Amino acid sequence: MSADHSDPVEGKQVDEQQITRLLMQWQDGDEAAAEALSELIYGNLHQLAVSHMRREHRQLTLQPTVLVNEVMARLLQKPPECLDRDHLYALAARMMRHFLVNQAESRLRQKRGGAAVHVRLDDAHASTESVDVDLLALNQSLETLGEFDPRKRDILEHYYFGGLTYPEIARVTRLSRATVHRELRLARAWVGARLGAATA
Repeated sequence: MSADHSDPVEGKQVDEQQITRLLMQWQDGDEAAAEALSELIYGNLHQLAVSHMRREHRQLTLQPTVLVNEVMARLLQKPPECLDRDHLYALAARMMRHFLVNQAESRLRQKRGGAAVHVRLDDAHASTESVDVDLLALNQSLETLGEFDPRKRDILEHYYFGGLTYPEIARVTRLSRATVHRELRLARAWVGARLGAATA
């Protein structure tokens, strides 16, 4: 029995190519491609949802499966206007943010001014010291940032809510990795200052 010497990087590239191919087929009217696409991306989106649930301190009592199912249902309503796999995950990141914010707003209405929902604002890809911030305040800060610098807003959203890496963000935004790194650092510093948290 021979050992498996498959390259994980090569495997990821194949995964990206499959997602992009199925996305294009779905946009061309192939409904079977939509089902195959959902099966291919579900696991990755679920991992992302689990990451979000770790950050929200269980205050929303929301299960990762509920979050990913909600996003999947919205994604599958019609073929999204995405160019490739990275754009698709960027769209999913925005949907996750909006859904979590809606849940937090609903919780506040039900509690009639109850405690705010806090999340851990930290590095999405590494184990670093985290900072507690109000989810709704974080969302408002991102909206405000987007009013005068949508590029920084999008990069931070892709990174924090979408879990995209620097190369993936660079492909989505068509920027260099160095620019992505600089813009992300500035975006985190701006949001951190606005929230009164040292996140940079």
